[in-house]
Amino acid sequence: PRQTQRMKAGELQRLIEQQQKAVYTDDPLSDDYYCLKMSEKHVQNQAALQRMAQQRSRPTDLLAEMGALLADDWSAAAAARRGPLSQDHISGLAGDQLPIKGQTVQAKIAKKRQAWHSEHKVLGRSVKSDLKKPRELIAQHGGSIGGTAQTFQSQLWMLRGILGKIAEKLIDIDDVHQVMEAKVAAARNFHAGSMAYTEAEKVVTGLQQKQVLLCDQLGQLVGFPSLVDEGTGAYDAEREVELVGGWDALFFLIWTPKGRALILRAIPCLLRPHQRAILKTFCTNCAYFVCRNPDGQDEDPVDDEEAKLDLLAATTFGEEFRQVRDMGFITECLGLTHGVFKQNPAVLSVFVHIPAGQEVIRTLLTHGKQLSGDSSVTEDAKRRWNSESDNFYSMMKVAVSNLEREATA
Repeated sequence: PRQTQRMKAGELQRLIEQQQKAVYTDDPLSDDYYCLKMSEKHVQNQAALQRMAQQRSRPTDLLAEMGALLADDWSAAAAARRGPLSQDHISGLAGDQLPIKGQTVQAKIAKKRQAWHSEHKVLGRSVKSDLKKPRELIAQHGGSIGGTAQTFQSQLWMLRGILGKIAEKLIDIDDVHQVMEAKVAAARNFHAGSMAYTEAEKVVTGLQQKQVLLCDQLGQLVGFPSLVDEGTGAYDAEREVELVGGWDALFFLIWTPKGRALILRAIPCLLRPHQRAILKTFCTNCAYFVCRNPDGQDEDPVDDEEAKLDLLAATTFGEEFRQVRDMGFITECLGLTHGVFKQNPAVLSVFVHIPAGQEVIRTLLTHGKQLSGDSSVTEDAKRRWNSESDNFYSMMKVAVSNLEREATA
């Protein structure tokens, strides 16, 4: 006879199985969706690692591609390139290409990052807390009101405020763009000249003016002067502008990963004068955008998140740079990059190794070479481009030969 009113283990198990019959199907994907997806992701990651190993390019490969490109041998340039560069194929420096052992580099980087985070409380990083030492939500110096005011006036809070405004402005621009696309699609259903078509045209014109104002305000947040007349909504597309606060103000924004990602998202939304100015700034300070370190030696070559952000910077630069049709501007950008590499050989040594740096060099030369064949380009502009590209290639040959000599020494 039963000695207790509680159910036995077998009875509980049968009851649970009976209740769970409703959630079991003959489809393994539905029964164990997350396990299968994780297995697929693991297989994809392994395949991506194999592709990355195959796509690692040595400086001599990039140099061969440059030589074939400048010699008008497009087929040889395509053959010299080991494969298309995409955001899914991130590869870093091979272990034997590092100036010192990989573990030493990793330890050095970790130490520098830890010191930077503890000193400046970098945006996007949260301090770990426990029961004995909880994390303070708002820093207060001595509990005084004056100390709190100083906290909110610090550079960190200023950076958070600017980046927050940039993010809000990007959302506003995207919202206006979506509404404008919907209005344009709706206007196609109306007959030209009808009242509904005229009304839709007025709405689209107003949205275009609003979008120009938002893009101008975004440029001001990045650090450029205003271009648009608020009364008429017009601006000079050929005007030359510079950063109001100089390079230091923009560097303050892109130093953190979140800031760099937001600035890269903002570049396609800028007005043409602002965009051309930031492209020139990119060429002058390419190390801070692509590898963030002017000396190059302390950059983490195997950090996936950093590599993705570096590649995003190179891809964004390439997409916007290819929209430029001014041969003189392209020659100037190549000259600025040439000057950076000549003054900082360490930056060049990093650029010729990492995929993001190679993509920047490849974009500069490929787009300039394609545009130099355009019949609308003057002979003087072609001559200046050929001279600058030859000088750049000569500098690259010397630099790559030195790197190969150091690697074999």
